Amino acid sequence: MKRFLFLLLATVTALSLVSCLLPPENPNGNEGEEGNEEGFAYTMLIKNDNSLNLVDIRNDMYVKSGKLLGISDDSVEPSAGEIVFGDSNREVTEEAIAKFEEEAAYDGGDSIGYMIYKAADGSIAVWWSHDDTKEDAMNRFIEEYCDLDALGALGTGIAACEHGNLDEYLYKKAWAEFEEKYEVEPETLAALKKLYAYYDGPAIVDWAAELWDPYICVCGECAEQGKEIACYGGGFYYANSARDYDGFLPDLESTTQLLSLVNNLGAFQNYGNSIPNAVPEYMKERLIAFAQACLDKDTGYFYHPQWGSNIGTARRGRDLGHGISVLKWFKVEPKYPTALDRLNGTSSVSALTAHLGQSSAVMAVSAVKATAALSFEESLDTPEDYMNWILQTTGITVDEDGNYDYSVFKKNSKGAHTISSVTSQINASGYLEMTLDFFDAAQDAIFEEALALYEEDPENNPPPTGLWQVTADYPMVWGLLKLGSLYSTGNRRIRYEEYAMRACVEAILIDPDSDGGYGAGKEYHMNDVYNCWTAPNRLITQAKSMNPELLPTLYEIARERAPEMIEISMKRLDKFRQDDGSFGYNFGTSSPTTQGVAVSLGFAEGDVNATTLAHGMYSAVYTVLGYNRVKLCDYRDGERFLQTCSEMISPNKILLDTEPVDFDSAPAGITTSLKNGSTAEVSTDPTNVENNVYWFNAISAGESGSGSTIKFKTQGDVKTTTCQVME
Repeated sequence: MKRFLFLLLATVTALSLVSCLLPPENPNGNEGEEGNEEGFAYTMLIKNDNSLNLVDIRNDMYVKSGKLLGISDDSVEPSAGEIVFGDSNREVTEEAIAKFEEEAAYDGGDSIGYMIYKAADGSIAVWWSHDDTKEDAMNRFIEEYCDLDALGALGTGIAACEHGNLDEYLYKKAWAEFEEKYEVEPETLAALKKLYAYYDGPAIVDWAAELWDPYICVCGECAEQGKEIACYGGGFYYANSARDYDGFLPDLESTTQLLSLVNNLGAFQNYGNSIPNAVPEYMKERLIAFAQACLDKDTGYFYHPQWGSNIGTARRGRDLGHGISVLKWFKVEPKYPTALDRLNGTSSVSALTAHLGQSSAVMAVSAVKATAALSFEESLDTPEDYMNWILQTTGITVDEDGNYDYSVFKKNSKGAHTISSVTSQINASGYLEMTLDFFDAAQDAIFEEALALYEEDPENNPPPTGLWQVTADYPMVWGLLKLGSLYSTGNRRIRYEEYAMRACVEAILIDPDSDGGYGAGKEYHMNDVYNCWTAPNRLITQAKSMNPELLPTLYEIARERAPEMIEISMKRLDKFRQDDGSFGYNFGTSSPTTQGVAVSLGFAEGDVNATTLAHGMYSAVYTVLGYNRVKLCDYRDGERFLQTCSEMISPNKILLDTEPVDFDSAPAGITTSLKNGSTAEVSTDPTNVENNVYWFNAISAGESGSGSTIKFKTQGDVKTTTCQVME
């Protein structure tokens, strides 16, 4: 073990070592043989923060030179001939830093290294630019200069200097530690390094910082009243277009996602990888104000001032979680009881087990016959209503014979998305165990049917996925990911893990240029890219806590085709990546809506949700393969993020042209050329008998004038609709 490591020993241990080395007449180590040749005082100095224990070095010097040096810190008056370690207020340290910067200038960008330097007055500086090189600097000093005669013989100037480009150093160090810890196949290691290089972590952090709005005013009077914090505090926007254009505000989900993203990238290393530690006081106050302003005193939900309370179940449930998260970060009590508090304080399921029929797993079919559609909140009144909501949400039905019909769900389990968004409410209401029993039974039934078909005719039937779908595609991993949150909350195991992991591998390996997982010609989205890796991540995470003996098998299944899986995932990501390092939710654009509410103009830009998902996929790759990830950012990115946020001001919004378009006077079949040579056509929707609904076809330019066609769905007279905004 290197001698430097002894510096990390506790003071008591260090002092015991000193007592063994010192002569009897000097038990406290305060005096030794006088040593002041050539004006050298032989005083060792550190910064006045107890950052370094110098006792072991003093012992080495005593053994080699027979002289015992005093130890002090830079709170004392300077004197000639000090040996100064690390940063200090001494002139010799300033000289060493200046010389280091001169020497390291050609490295380009930031440099890392150390310097041992002797000033004209005989003082010595042992200085390192970063903690990463402190050990190198100390070892160099111990090996060459612990002998005081050697120090005395040093000429003025640089005694030792090592430096290099900081980015290159950190990169090499991170991967060296990775390779030392894990035995990775060369092809997989090369693929992981390629994936690392695919992302631009620092660029993502810079993009993210500029989405901060420190002054969210909804009333229009905060500035006039001289308020330091606006009525809705401060938060982060979903995308650049939301920041720049009128009609959009920051939102809670983007705020929590973005801060979590910056932290997960590794940018808050200087703050213990902790958001509460990293966020400065001014930002903390505004984030708390934002969450508290959104909290509705009557319902306990967090309602965005732009969207109001007439929102879907998924949006309401997600914002409840994000609002609570902001307040929990900073250990602040909500000003009103949240919806979760209110559910936890009631017993909406008083005699739940009395409603279970057929088996211990599934409620009696007679209790869940189809009823009128219920909202999630309405369904919590009785177990029967709740189970009807589950059926309506998943598409599972009850047939004429009173049996559950899973035919819709086993083809597309995306209905689990809405259920996942209200996991905390389901748990607080007491329905979680019932829900898990129901999905356990569904999983068993679907697996047994698929296995029987496969064993009977393996050529024409795929092997079972072990999940709630029979096909290994994007909706399958979506279902696993979303239902996985229920199982994780209930601490219950998702079974058939080996089948499920193999099915996830097949989903990852879908060629994005073929059917995209949904069928020929159908567009997929960023969450499909994310789900492919994060769904099997659920299997790994649960195995770690519930059945760790299964982990080697799951890792082996995932690693078998890892290079190919990583390569095809980057190919899939290409459709979403933007030049500024961010990612958009749709092919080449941000999403104009999320969970049914407007969040951006859908320009060719990245958005917080998709960029978070893209990095979530990166992290999940490592977890699924059984490795700790190499982080994409370092402390410099975090400092730059916080600095940029501190300089941001509330943006001057661009007003959109709100003049209505008179389609009644527009002839059908308008065709125009787009900038890229494609054509766009506006025509009436032939399925609309009143001829008052239009659709927009964008026909991309291709060879021989042919290309793919994008159709934006149209809707008739409904309460809410999605507006597609095109440049």
